Amino acid sequence: IAETVGRTAPVVTIVSSLPNAVVNQTVTFTATVKPASGTVLPTGSVTFTLTTGGTVLCPAVAISNVTGIATCSFAFSAAASPGSTITATYSGDSNFSGLAATTAAAEVVAATSTTTALTSSPSPSAVNQSVAFTATVTPAFVGAAKPTGSVVFADTSTSTTLCTVTLNNGIVPVCNFTFTTSGSNNVVATYTSGDANFTGSVSPADVQGVGAGAVTIVLTSLPSPSLVKQPVTFTATITTNNGATVPQGTMTYTDTSTSTTLCTVTLTVSGNVPACPAAFATAGTHTISAAFTSSNSNFSNGSSNVLSQPVTATSTTTTLSSFPAASGVNQSVAFTAVVTPGFTGTAKPSGTVVFTDTSTSTVLCSKALVGGVVPVCNFTFLSAGTNNVTATYTSGDSNFTGSVSGVDAQVVGLTPTTATVVSSVPSAAVNQ
Repeated sequence: IAETVGRTAPVVTIVSSLPNAVVNQTVTFTATVKPASGTVLPTGSVTFTLTTGGTVLCPAVAISNVTGIATCSFAFSAAASPGSTITATYSGDSNFSGLAATTAAAEVVAATSTTTALTSSPSPSAVNQSVAFTATVTPAFVGAAKPTGSVVFADTSTSTTLCTVTLNNGIVPVCNFTFTTSGSNNVVATYTSGDANFTGSVSPADVQGVGAGAVTIVLTSLPSPSLVKQPVTFTATITTNNGATVPQGTMTYTDTSTSTTLCTVTLTVSGNVPACPAAFATAGTHTISAAFTSSNSNFSNGSSNVLSQPVTATSTTTTLSSFPAASGVNQSVAFTAVVTPGFTGTAKPSGTVVFTDTSTSTVLCSKALVGGVVPVCNFTFLSAGTNNVTATYTSGDSNFTGSVSGVDAQVVGLTPTTATVVSSVPSAAVNQ
């Protein structure tokens, strides 16, 4: 008798290790294929498929010939809520027919939680110094799905938004920010997810201390060297880290060689330093410095380089006049000399002026200056003729150079005379 034995339908079941999973979390699906009765176990494979859309999670997984079990480990890259179903389809063999699981496994995939961390560099920083804030968004489970969305960097101490950046393939771009005032700033990074796959998160506060900005001061002068009483302009240039905030305060210019304050000026609202005009009353090398005093906590105080300002003697011009311009023998003549410095100021010429008749090498007078003024030289010529008179100034200190006047030609003429005749005998006789 010929007996035909057909294939038997097995019993196929599927269960999930995590019916409630999150994105990127690995879930293991276990399919069991067993005979409805008897001891012969099915062979072959099981294909695990997402019911919605028909996406194959694991193709043709071999069944254990001992247990009749096939497993599929899979991490979902997108949230599925309220859920999806996964089915296991048995391939069949010579004894058992192919068959899908009678009941699909229900799977809910929720958003994965995230953790946001924040760092800064440099920390601490200074006013006007750029600070790089770096945020990292890390999912609880890392996998094919990458966080999307944006991160807002905010200073919670001033309610100021520093940056808003968009994630790129899960990476948060760096936020570069410059603080314009000193102080302590509590910065946080807030991640907002751009899809349903990840939850948002907020970083702990990054305390960014911002200290006073350093200043650099360069001092120059013009002209250099200079002369006694010559106007000199001192210019201080202050530089800081470039930024929106500029230094405010005062700049004091000091002659440290004499402990003399030359100027104290107030910086403009744009941070520029007014120049200091000065003139020195004495010759020598003067050492000048400029000191900045900040009016707020945004910048530190600072001092310039020490500048050497050589000051040399000022030239003089001596002029000479006489009155009367033409005189006679025995007539007194007033010679007036004026010593004029090349630059006038508080310092007055000192020393002497010698009035000389160069035609006879005769010194007419020697006069000491009083308060820069030359006393008049009164002289009487005793013979007629032309006398070439000069005034020679010799400085009494190192502040002024000497000088010689031009020649004053003093013409001395004959003095008029009166002749009188007197008779010893107004009434005389013949032959007396």
